[in-house]
Amino acid sequence: MPFIIQKVSNEGTREPFIARLFFGVLDLRDQVLGLRSRDAKFIAERDRFDQLYEPVWNALTNARGATKELCRIVLEHEEKLASGYIIRSQTEAVEISESVDTPVRAKFVELLT
Repeated sequence: MPFIIQKVSNEGTREPFIARLFFGVLDLRDQVLGLRSRDAKFIAERDRFDQLYEPVWNALTNARGATKELCRIVLEHEEKLASGYIIRSQTEAVEISESVDTPVRAKFVELLT
């Protein structure tokens, strides 16, 4: 099977998340297994590690994505509140015309599962 290079995001090793949890871990893997040796044993052990690390990496990136989205939802809501765009004053109450409860709950569920 040929080696496949595919773009998956607009981030690189300057991002601490990518540097530490992807390239940092893979660098440690290579150091432990023999500094990028090309022998069959190294390749088999590297592939086994990669197979085991893939679900960990996927869970971390999914949690990071959900966290970013959660922050975006809350920030947008705060901006609308601060500008008064979604606030209507009444005699003895303040009405907020938009709620973030449902999307925030959904993102927390996504983050925690």
